[in-house]
Amino acid sequence: MSERNVKSDSEFGSDFNLEKEFRFCDGIVSKLEQESGGAPTFSEELSQCIERLEVLIHEVTARALFSENETIDDIPANYIKYLLLPSFMATLTQNINNPTETRVDILNKAKRYFRSFLEMLHFYKVIDFTLPWIDEDVDMEERQVKSNDIFELRNKKRRMYEQQRQLEQSLKILQTQYDRGEEDDSLLRKLYLTRVRLSALKALSELQMIEQELPLAERMLKIRSGELKADPLVKPPQSRPPFIITRDQIQKKVFGLGYPSVPKMTVNEWYDEMANTGGFANSSSASVVPENKSDDSDDEQVQEEKREKAIKWDEYKDCTFFKV
Repeated sequence: MSERNVKSDSEFGSDFNLEKEFRFCDGIVSKLEQESGGAPTFSEELSQCIERLEVLIHEVTARALFSENETIDDIPANYIKYLLLPSFMATLTQNINNPTETRVDILNKAKRYFRSFLEMLHFYKVIDFTLPWIDEDVDMEERQVKSNDIFELRNKKRRMYEQQRQLEQSLKILQTQYDRGEEDDSLLRKLYLTRVRLSALKALSELQMIEQELPLAERMLKIRSGELKADPLVKPPQSRPPFIITRDQIQKKVFGLGYPSVPKMTVNEWYDEMANTGGFANSSSASVVPENKSDDSDDEQVQEEKREKAIKWDEYKDCTFFKV
């Protein structure tokens, strides 16, 4: 491996510190990636970072840190991290609010940065997957797969996810070793190459989302400019009042024994409660009369029996007295 020597900023005849500027931009991008949904809360830092990143990219190009006549093995390990600069610019461009640009312009600009980043990695053979926008045959093949084989696309996304997870685990291990002070050139090369490959997979995912968002953004732009009419709003269905079952008979049909379906008292308890609350008031008149008649007939029979016994007793006394 023939590797060039790393030159300092003074050797380039400039006071611009590449390492310092890279650390600043790297910190802002890392902070942005950790933001949870919605617009970032540090827009001023983003604007400042974009300005400094543009200068940093210009300095890297002016100093010819990368050459088309070299392979990735010829590039010094400390220079590999500067391959991430187009990816940084794409991420910042996507998330900054620029009132002078439309969403379509922002997406197209981020798309160019992501593609430039991946094309550079593809040139140095840092990544081994194909780029559809470079090879038209591959592009047609991808479109055919997209339209005919959704399962193949799912498998491809799953493989990319697994590869991304493996790279994240490897990056943590290498970063831990580097933080412990193991300043080995081979370790530094592995660390930066792993990070670059991980950023490449993320860039592919971002490009897919941009391709999905672009048609919607273009449509909204045409609607706002009057070139296209918005679809008429569908009238929502008329709301109806809720239907509530209140009748006992319907409740019994639905719930079986009634609601609640589990009995809470015995028949005797229910009977006593109905009697105490006057629940049998309507039926008492019909039932009392026969009961009273039955009671009267019973009383007359008892009186008759008593009268017969009294007569017999009198006869007995008369007979006894006669004999005496």
